[in-house]
Amino acid sequence: MRINQIVRIIVLTIAGLLIAVGVLSLIVSWFVFRELRQWSEARPLDIEVDLSQPGEFSDQFILKCPDAVYYELCLVLPSSLCVKSEGEELLAGLEASCSIMDSYGSELPHLRELRLKPAKVTPGKPMLLESIGHLPEDTYTFRLTVSQGAGALSGVEQHLIMTYVVGMGRQLASFMALYGGVIALTVGALLCIIGVILKRRVR
Repeated sequence: MRINQIVRIIVLTIAGLLIAVGVLSLIVSWFVFRELRQWSEARPLDIEVDLSQPGEFSDQFILKCPDAVYYELCLVLPSSLCVKSEGEELLAGLEASCSIMDSYGSELPHLRELRLKPAKVTPGKPMLLESIGHLPEDTYTFRLTVSQGAGALSGVEQHLIMTYVVGMGRQLASFMALYGGVIALTVGALLCIIGVILKRRVR
C-alpha cells in the first residue's frame, strides 16, 4: 500500500469523524437553543390585576427552570399606552407591595414587600418592575396588596407576569456547540476534498 493511500485513508477517517462530531454538535445546539427559547418565553406567573384602585390579588405559580439565575417581575399593559406615556406617569400615585410565600405558607423574608416601581420601560414590551434573585424549584404563592391606586390605569387591562432569566453560561454552551459544529463540518468537508484529490493522484 502506497503512502498516499495510507494518508488518504487517515484523512478521510478524520474527515468522517469531524463531520459526525459537527452534525452531533449542531443537533445538541438546536435542542439547547429551543429549550432556552421556551424558557425565555415562559411565564410561570401570569395574574390579571387592577392597579387603579385598592385591592388584593394572589395566585400560585411554579418555578421549574433549572438554568434560571433570577426572575423578572413585569407589568404588561397595552402597547399603545406604553408608547404614549412614561412608566412613572402610568404608575403615578400607586402605593402597592407584594410578597412571595413558599409551599409551606411561609413568607420569604428577603422578598417581603416588593415595591412596584418601574425599573425599565421599553415601548411595546412588558414594564420591568423588580428583579428577583434565584429561588429553588417549588410552588409559590404571589400576593399583591394595592393600598392606593394609579388613576392613569383605570379601565386598562393589566397583567403581572414573572419571567425566567437564564444564565450566560447556558447560552454560551449553546453558541459554542453551534460554532464548534460549524467549524468541525467545515474542516471535515475540506479534508474530504483533500482525500478526493489524493485518490486521483493515486490513480
